[in-house]
Amino acid sequence: MLSKLVSTVEKLEGGLKEADKRTETMQAELSKAGKRTEEMQAELSKADRRANQLEIDLQEAKKRVLESEKRAAAAQGDAVRRVAQMEATLMNHKVTGTSSQATAEKDRPQPVGQAVPLLGSLPQEENSDVGSPAPGEAVDGEMTGSGSDVAMEELPASKKKAKKSSRREWHAKNQRSGSSSRRTNVSDESDDETPGPRFRARKGGGGPRLQLNQINTTDEQGHQVEAGQDKVMTEEGGGEIESDHGILTAAARKEDTHAVSAFEDDQSESALEPTLQPLRPSWSNLHGAWNRALAYKFTVYMLHQVGQPAYLTAEIKDAFLDRLKRLRRLIRQHCPQEDESPEAMKQRIDRTQADVAKRARVTTRRSTLNNSRLLIAEEERDDEGEREAWRKIGDCVQKLTAAGMSSDDSDEDGTRTVRKMPWRSPEVARLLITVDGDANRKGLFGASRPGNPGKPRKRRHNAGNSRRNAVPGLPINFYNEAWLETLRDSNRAELGPQDEFEIPDLSLSHNA
Repeated sequence: MLSKLVSTVEKLEGGLKEADKRTETMQAELSKAGKRTEEMQAELSKADRRANQLEIDLQEAKKRVLESEKRAAAAQGDAVRRVAQMEATLMNHKVTGTSSQATAEKDRPQPVGQAVPLLGSLPQEENSDVGSPAPGEAVDGEMTGSGSDVAMEELPASKKKAKKSSRREWHAKNQRSGSSSRRTNVSDESDDETPGPRFRARKGGGGPRLQLNQINTTDEQGHQVEAGQDKVMTEEGGGEIESDHGILTAAARKEDTHAVSAFEDDQSESALEPTLQPLRPSWSNLHGAWNRALAYKFTVYMLHQVGQPAYLTAEIKDAFLDRLKRLRRLIRQHCPQEDESPEAMKQRIDRTQADVAKRARVTTRRSTLNNSRLLIAEEERDDEGEREAWRKIGDCVQKLTAAGMSSDDSDEDGTRTVRKMPWRSPEVARLLITVDGDANRKGLFGASRPGNPGKPRKRRHNAGNSRRNAVPGLPINFYNEAWLETLRDSNRAELGPQDEFEIPDLSLSHNA
């Protein structure tokens, strides 16, 4: 019995020793784990310090980028100013050389029938040339000057009248031959009213005569561009072009084809560059060298005279050319075309105006339809769930805008057939049908809804598709999936679909 107790005690002692060993092992493991924890905490501290340093470096980099952008903008502005100064210097040299050449041509006696030179002063009367001083020569101790108006002050009244008559004949001859004289810094005091291009100097100079308002830029500074162009005047005595249609009565509507051809073909070194004063665009070649030079000059004018920032250079140039395109469209629509009778022109203008009015009516109907649907969605509802659903419907209609509304065609029975829009998803189409169905409900006490009821809109299976393009930038679930699959990657990127937008449940309860 005693021996059994001894053996049991020995076993217990052995178990205690093993337990002590395991305890020591676990303590060692815990110690190692504590050390690893301390190491990890040290690494985390280092990572935090590195993250803070990176944040500081990032802020400094942003500051350096902003400073670089400011320096680049300032450098660009300085470059534009230097180019403008160089251009002005070059033009002064060119004009001075041209004036000297024209003076020499005038002093040289011309045989009968010789063509009038393109540059230079207006020709004198044949008899008045004998003994008359050349520009710049002294008459009784006074200089005659370089302009014909100064020379006229030294002539008797009879010779002034003869001189004016000679000028009128010369202008008429140039108009009949289709040519136009281009002169610089020549003051024309004659009383001729011959239509067509007239290049005249204007005291007090400044900007272009043709006012180019309504410039469309994507930047907020575009409003300042428009304000600067409101100060620009048209031909002397022609007033301001306050709207696009003002070009129809302005002298700038007629192109100086001879000057444009000479400049763009570079046939003569004496061909003058286009000027902003007066501003005479080329309507036959909008993107030619003539109009590009005008666009550059106008940009320089806006940057320095009006004070636009240098980063708007591209926007100002594009807006200038876009305005010319719009004005040319008006000129072609409202001015007679080649070999077109007045009656044919009137019929063409009437057709154009009828088409414009028709498109305007369609656009107005779409806008009215969109507003009506928004009003229906905003009406008060009794049920809380119904109010929430209609609020979401209103959000969907607002995202579609008037551009997302279907067009329609008028039928003989007073209804309108709705055109299909293949790019819209079926869910959006059902949502709009639900809104239109709710519009037919009666109000309280059986009363009709306020406002004039529109013509009924029918949706037929054989209705034609709308020719209008899809509205870009809508939620992707507003577009038809099958239609999206037919687009190329470039077209889809241009469409720019956005994230999905919740289209509400259409199981709405309506009160009869």
